[in-house]
Amino acid sequence: MRNYTEQTGVAYLTADQRSWLELRKLLRQISPSKRPPNSPDERWKSWCYRMSTDKRSSWQKAMTWVMGLHAIMLLLEYYPSPASLDRTRDFLFLSFTTVFVGNIVVRITGLTWTRFIRSRWDIYGLVSVGGTFITTILLLAGYENRAFIQLQKLFMVSVKILSLVYMDTFNI
Repeated sequence: MRNYTEQTGVAYLTADQRSWLELRKLLRQISPSKRPPNSPDERWKSWCYRMSTDKRSSWQKAMTWVMGLHAIMLLLEYYPSPASLDRTRDFLFLSFTTVFVGNIVVRITGLTWTRFIRSRWDIYGLVSVGGTFITTILLLAGYENRAFIQLQKLFMVSVKILSLVYMDTFNI
């Protein structure tokens, strides 16, 4: 190892110079996200683009609030709970999930499909929100298999992970 560091010249660098080399390696691994040179021309698409890319927009703040309410609803579940409370909670989850579906539509419209599918977080959101939406509708329609209910809960918790994207301090 000493021979390697002497051959590459790292052994003769000061501590500050070594830290600069490490920082340079890290900086080479990251790159800015690709954005179009100008926003879309149509008014609706332009609005969707701004709401999809600006983390401090009113849309993103509203999505953060909905994510928080979704988390609170997940925490309010207990066993045994009355059937009326379960039904009310399911309808609330359906309304939250409808908002999440709306967010995906806004992101697809604003970013375009090709840019949307480049992001792993967007693909993850599409799968988790789509799964939550489908399983919640089927649950409200009366399909109450035990394994199916657990699958619906898994999808709902997976939607909660999307809140990492909406947190301002955790930029991805």
